[in-house]
Amino acid sequence: MGISFMICSHPRSIFMIWITNKHARPGSLFAVVPLLIFWFLWNGRNNSKYNEVKLKATRIIKKIHYMLESLLKAGILTQATRKLPSPVAVTLRKPKEGWIKLNTDGALKDYGLAAGGVTRNHLGEVSWGFYEYYEACSILEAELKAVETGLHLCWQTNINKVWVEVDSKAAMLLRTQKG
Repeated sequence: MGISFMICSHPRSIFMIWITNKHARPGSLFAVVPLLIFWFLWNGRNNSKYNEVKLKATRIIKKIHYMLESLLKAGILTQATRKLPSPVAVTLRKPKEGWIKLNTDGALKDYGLAAGGVTRNHLGEVSWGFYEYYEACSILEAELKAVETGLHLCWQTNINKVWVEVDSKAAMLLRTQKG
């Protein structure tokens, strides 16, 4: 049992993921940062090649930082302020007797991607849970790895009647399209 992703193996893929992100609106930091990185890398490379100026990462980072500060001060860029959604009440649908329900979720944290899951019996009681941290490329990969890990742990504990529930539409679409 294994799921592997090559989506982030090429810089072009990383760039496409970045610019197609829902936060990459015109005038937002999220949209401008990759463009500034490419611009100052290209500029530094040309200065190194044609003007014999040594290419230094710290110099490029300082230039990007200065440009971002200037654009923010000038009001050209905006720092995104998101309106948080209102709380929504959810209820647990219990599995039938003899079944275990596996709920999984993936999340993007400051330190990377995390995912976990919990199993419940027909009474709604927690049987066991798990969590992991991943060096993954996308939140979707974390969601799918959580399902994979949860199913693997069920298999290891001889649980074969498993009802899997995930909150990721993309993960469900991938699963239902596959078969």
